[in-house]
Amino acid sequence: SFEEPWSARTPEGCAAGHVAAHEGSACLEVLLENGMPATYMSSGHTPLHFACQSGQVDSVSLLVDRFPSDADCETTSGHTPLMVCIEVLHGDEARAAACARILLRAHADPSRPASGKAWTSHVRNMSTQASATPGGRW
Repeated sequence: SFEEPWSARTPEGCAAGHVAAHEGSACLEVLLENGMPATYMSSGHTPLHFACQSGQVDSVSLLVDRFPSDADCETTSGHTPLMVCIEVLHGDEARAAACARILLRAHADPSRPASGKAWTSHVRNMSTQASATPGGRW
């Protein structure tokens, strides 16, 4: 059995799962196989938020399979993994779209009202990005 204490955190508050989700699926698979529990930062960020932010498609898939309720989990600022995925394009629209598809197939609610005005802010930012990009695309 994996002996690493699940409560260990980086100075920023990230658990091992957050770091692994951001970096890619190989390490994340080992953690999940050894019983990694659902982990949340004090900000509400889950490893799924980190995987979406970095466009780690395989990590998103692994995390949604293991923790399906995290697909709609909000941070304290009201950001869901789908919102993060859509706004943070990782410089690669295909990876952003792949992550979004996984979340939507896991029943992430795209019409879910977020806490505060987070979703409105995201849509406004996306519109600004699209209009500033040649051809109006992200």
